[in-house]
Amino acid sequence: MTNKNKQVGTAFEYRVIKDARKVGFTANRVPASGSASGDEFKDDVILKIDNHTWRGECKKTSKYESIRIQRDTIKKLEENTDFIAFACFRTPICVIIPFSRYLNLLKKEARL
Repeated sequence: MTNKNKQVGTAFEYRVIKDARKVGFTANRVPASGSASGDEFKDDVILKIDNHTWRGECKKTSKYESIRIQRDTIKKLEENTDFIAFACFRTPICVIIPFSRYLNLLKKEARL
C-alpha cells in the first residue's frame, strides 16, 4: 500500500474498530470498501452489539486543520449507512448521525 491517503484512512478505520471493541462491540473493517462493487462493500466498518448492526463510513485527514465531507457521503445516511466517523490531525473521533437519531438517543439517555 503506497498511497499515503489510503494508509491514513485504513489506520483510522482500525482506530474506530479498536475503540468500539473496547466498549463491547463486535467491530470489523469491510474488506475492499470503496473499491469493490456491491452493497456489502459500500461502507468502511461494521459495528455489532446484541441484535443491532451499524454500518459506517470513516473519514480522516492527517495534515489539514479541517476535513471536507462531500454531499454524496452525507447522502449515504439516507440509505444504509448509519454513521460517519471522522477526525482531523490529533483530534478525538467524532460522529455524524441524522439529527432525528440524535434526538432519539438523547431521549433514551434522559430516561435512564
